Amino acid sequence: MALPISSKYRSRPNDPVPDQERQQLSSQLNDAFASGDLSQEQFDAHLDTIFQAKTLGELVPVVETLGKPPTHAVPEIVQQNTDLAPGEV
Repeated sequence: MALPISSKYRSRPNDPVPDQERQQLSSQLNDAFASGDLSQEQFDAHLDTIFQAKTLGELVPVVETLGKPPTHAVPEIVQQNTDLAPGEV
């Protein structure tokens, strides 16, 4: 996947990498590895890149491999609670 020029990684490649960005990418990386989308070697290389990168532009290879992160989270009210019987809140 080639990132569009509007992506912050390409439009602002010299910006420093915020800690929140590292956390989000490492979480995405862990999920991709756990689901079998990455080999151990790819996982290790991308993890090194995430934590060694000083600028957003250095993260392009990782972001291109991982793709877009989810843009939503499952609301807590929708999440399944197995402790309750059907119909109970």
